[in-house]
Amino acid sequence: MTPNSSKPLITKEVALSRLKIGFSIALVMAVIFSVGMTVLGLINWNKESDQYQAKVVEQHKSSFCTAINRYPDGSDFTLEIAALYGEQTEQWPGWKYAKNFQYCNANPYLYSNSYSTCYFARMELFNYFGCVDAPLSVGETLGNIFKRYWTALLFGFLAIGLIPLVAFFVGRLVQSGLLVERHPGWRRVQIATVGLVFSIGVIRAFVRLNNWSDTFIDDLLIALLISIISWLGFLLLRFVMRWLKEGFQTAGAQVAQDTSAQNLSYPAKDIESKVEAEMIQATFWSRLWARTIDIFIVWLVAGLIDLPGLLLILIVPSSATMFLMIAELITGLLWLCLFLYLYDSYMIYKFQTTIGKLAVGIRVLNKNYQPMSLVESKSRAYLVISKALSFMIFYPLVQAFNAWQAKKALDNGLPVAWDHSGTVVQQKRISVARLTIVAVLAISLLLTQLVLQKVQKEITKQEIRSSVLR
Repeated sequence: MTPNSSKPLITKEVALSRLKIGFSIALVMAVIFSVGMTVLGLINWNKESDQYQAKVVEQHKSSFCTAINRYPDGSDFTLEIAALYGEQTEQWPGWKYAKNFQYCNANPYLYSNSYSTCYFARMELFNYFGCVDAPLSVGETLGNIFKRYWTALLFGFLAIGLIPLVAFFVGRLVQSGLLVERHPGWRRVQIATVGLVFSIGVIRAFVRLNNWSDTFIDDLLIALLISIISWLGFLLLRFVMRWLKEGFQTAGAQVAQDTSAQNLSYPAKDIESKVEAEMIQATFWSRLWARTIDIFIVWLVAGLIDLPGLLLILIVPSSATMFLMIAELITGLLWLCLFLYLYDSYMIYKFQTTIGKLAVGIRVLNKNYQPMSLVESKSRAYLVISKALSFMIFYPLVQAFNAWQAKKALDNGLPVAWDHSGTVVQQKRISVARLTIVAVLAISLLLTQLVLQKVQKEITKQEIRSSVLR
């Protein structure tokens, strides 16, 4: 179903009615939950009160049990014993526990520190006499219960209240077609990709199945969550692709319109001379900033759609931490190179430029000054990855050396290594201000990428170190 632009997805009246229904249900459930917690708290308080009355008060041990609680570290406990038992203290059957408790601070006889010794000595004495803590008041008991569960109660209230509105909105999105790819071919790719991701997650859950209640349910929920993210990520990727395509088509139509207008006003020779005057050979710095921006974009997209990393997490056991880290490093590098290859070859073939090159007005043509064929763009993309980027190994150190070699070649009027087949790289004349802005943007993106890579390397080192220590 195609989306109807004249009819909104949801109106104010519908939203308010769904919110009213949802929060009415949530209020009823919150009241039921509160009443239930109150009843359970009163039952528990009554049980503790009866236990305290039977074990302590009726056996006249409230003073002694209070004394044990009063001195958690055993200090001055002898005075309480003398007051309760007079001079007969040595004949008291529980004297051993009392002495351990009294001297627990000076003689940690069982445990490594005095705090643990005093705690367990006090518990031994406490249990020997059958003491129980005095129950709190009714208000304090109910206050502790609601203090513990008020956050869950509030979030549950909000979640239940929003369910009808969210369900209605999602239903309208599905009906409008915004949650489904419009192109039939890409829609099948979307369904197949998400189905593959979910199937891998289910297979991983069964492989890791040791106990049904151990990890199986969690693995299934993780597989479902990753599938939903994959579905939405695919839609976002297709939206970005359509947005870029429309932008390039609009620019191409504007150029064609300008050319047709010029044909009516200028002779053909004047037009050619004007076009040649507007286009110059691309400078080194413009190409460098354009390449830096393109690398950041591809690195970011490849990291967000990290399919090899996802497959490794789903297939490789979590116990093989070191192998998983090394495999993720290698597959991540190969995945990034593949993305760079596809991105550069497709953009040059389809639009004669990339996002970074578009920022500085660069276009890439073949030796006949015509748009490249798909074979030519693929060949050039491979040369760029292998000779200019060195397969992204030790980025950006090796790449900086390659850039320096390219600058020397361009300064001497020679083509760079990946343009030996006769590739023509032209650039529109742009202002110094525009080039400066693009340079600042490229440097900022490069620094951001290096910082994020540094953080990722530190995390990987820490995980490998923990795996080795285990």
